[in-house]
Amino acid sequence: PNYYNYLSTTQYSLLEIFCGLFKLSYKGKESFFCIKTNVFYSTTGVNVNIYYKIKESKYKRNNERHTLPFKDLEFIEKRKEKLFIMKEEKFKIYNTMQSDTNFLKENNITNYSFIIGIASQINDMKNEMNWYPSLKSNEIYSFGIIDILREYDNMKKVEKFFKPITQGNDISCQPPNLYVERFNSFIRG
Repeated sequence: PNYYNYLSTTQYSLLEIFCGLFKLSYKGKESFFCIKTNVFYSTTGVNVNIYYKIKESKYKRNNERHTLPFKDLEFIEKRKEKLFIMKEEKFKIYNTMQSDTNFLKENNITNYSFIIGIASQINDMKNEMNWYPSLKSNEIYSFGIIDILREYDNMKKVEKFFKPITQGNDISCQPPNLYVERFNSFIRG
């Protein structure tokens, strides 16, 4: 109910939108699945060329298969410069991200990702609500926050305790209050 209430009272959100949660039973076996909207939805058929799934962690945050989605280390390596969008749009995205991640923190959610879609500029941008033109290149960007179902429960607490022993402190598993600080700081640059 908190998710529904938040989205119904928020004018703009970067959170992925769930359309339904379902259970399928067949021969005594149960499967659960959800249907979500496409974060990169486009009214004019924008084709995403590349996208990055960012958690702000460097441990194993590269894609060794070199397939989409690319991750944090590829974003840092391939995108030598920042994404340049209009100042008003940047503030709208940052403020929305701050509100969304505070909601996630208040609901004990962790390990979500910021997703960035990059496509080639199209001629008619006026009908594209969630796409932002670059000020320095022929690209457009779309942003979202995905993977928002992971609660910081006892399993995550055990993971947070043991992973630093073998992997160091730069792991993605963090309590919600630390995760939101690190996440927002990285995205703001």
